[in-house]
Amino acid sequence: MAAIRTTCALLALALCGASVSAQSFAQQKDAFETGFASNDQKVRTKAIEDISTHAHPETVRYLLTVIRDVTDKLTEARSTWAEATVKRGSLRREESRLRQLLTSGRIGRKQWERAKAELAAVEAQCKEHRRIIELDSGIGVTLRKAVGWTVSRCSEAHKRSAISAVTTAYRRAKEIEDKADVLRIMVWVDLPEMVAAVERETRHREAPTRVAALRAIEERGGLRALRPAVARLKDDSWQVRAQAIRILRKVGGSEAAESLCDALEGEDGRLVTDAVSALRKITGQNFHDNVHLWREWIGKNGDALAQPTEIANAPPLPKKRAPVAKRGARHQAGTGFYGINTRSKHIVYVIDFSGSMSGPLGGRGPGGPGGNGPAKVGGTRKVDGAVTELLKSIDSLPKGGTFNVILFESGVTIWKDKMVPANQKSKKAIRQWLLEKGPLGATDLFGGLEKGFGFAGRGSFDRHYQSAVDTIFLLSDGSPSAGRIQATGDILREIRALNDLRRIAVHCVGLGRAINAGFLRRLAGENDGEFVHVTK
Repeated sequence: MAAIRTTCALLALALCGASVSAQSFAQQKDAFETGFASNDQKVRTKAIEDISTHAHPETVRYLLTVIRDVTDKLTEARSTWAEATVKRGSLRREESRLRQLLTSGRIGRKQWERAKAELAAVEAQCKEHRRIIELDSGIGVTLRKAVGWTVSRCSEAHKRSAISAVTTAYRRAKEIEDKADVLRIMVWVDLPEMVAAVERETRHREAPTRVAALRAIEERGGLRALRPAVARLKDDSWQVRAQAIRILRKVGGSEAAESLCDALEGEDGRLVTDAVSALRKITGQNFHDNVHLWREWIGKNGDALAQPTEIANAPPLPKKRAPVAKRGARHQAGTGFYGINTRSKHIVYVIDFSGSMSGPLGGRGPGGPGGNGPAKVGGTRKVDGAVTELLKSIDSLPKGGTFNVILFESGVTIWKDKMVPANQKSKKAIRQWLLEKGPLGATDLFGGLEKGFGFAGRGSFDRHYQSAVDTIFLLSDGSPSAGRIQATGDILREIRALNDLRRIAVHCVGLGRAINAGFLRRLAGENDGEFVHVTK
């Protein structure tokens, strides 16, 4: 993709006048490069989705560069892998021959060991190149889609420049491989002028370009692929006609089937086989090359075939992010805990007091100032922050409210055996009790929650459907590691059963970077609650 490389270099000068913060884009690029370097395809996809939200031509130019680099790397890996596999076969035969000679005592061990080491080195090369091929082959479409996402998000003022970055790359493409690469990007930009530009190339004077344009359209698929494919069934080049048949096979529907009958009637040789195969795929029938029978069946049943639809290349919806909570943040009305606010007056606080809570908020594991000593208001450990916020929340409970506190580590400790009035006496008592407790042990998260639900009574099984508690605040800094149930999927299932009729709101607070955010978010979401992730 030499053309993209040249275009990116020329257009990079435009960045000097960009209205978008360079630092902001630099930070997004750093985050992208970190995620894209992962061997986990989900992480790489997320990195692509995130950077595409930077709606600016500079993002388009950057993605073109990334696509070029991935393409070059993939091409090199495939070439090197092919060479290495040939060499590996030869070395395997040689190693086997030398092993037999060694066994018969006709050669020394060192000669065989050298051959074995050389084989191992080549096998390692094959494995690495295979990894690159599997990794990068699967990410190309997402990268190309991301160009379309970015363009669609650009303001009208920036959209022209973003489109120009792509079309200029195509105009500067000299080799057919470069043209094909850019066409496969263009096809994912859902703008009328870009759709028209790709379709125009299906009528290019040179057959290889027509094939490249049709291949790009095939990748996109959907209803928009139907018209250009049908139009090229009478092309002078059999390669173009073969590509058109391939598209119709993929698109399906009655119009595609009827057009394939026309093609079958006028073709001979290999393309007859292609057309019959496509008709079989679309209809589930097999009338071989009998055009009359195909037309008869389609005339009766064509309307019942699955028809192609148009699917927009819409940017992925941003995943709902947990709000970033600030210490003590809450509305003036109601009760708050780490920014989650509620009008509830009857709350159970289920708090993680495991050993890892002795660590600082930004770190992992134990080792913060104060170690496993008692909690301290205003301290720097996670447990200190949790207790500080807990006491603030309890202090905000209104008159007539009730509360209780449950601490969990390897076991579960309950402050009182029933809900306690939220008066000054109780608030003073809980403060004294909490400041005598220190973090220790593992994480029996389910045990703590189960005890919390115990204060809710039996839900609708109670005569008047009354409950002593309607809200639970759960705080944890890690994954379950102790107690009767530790698997997060099992915990979710059990809580669903416990809360099926009680409908207690379960709000979740995750502290630090070692939490299982997905689990806590889902736990809150399934139980009418909110989730916040606190990292500082």
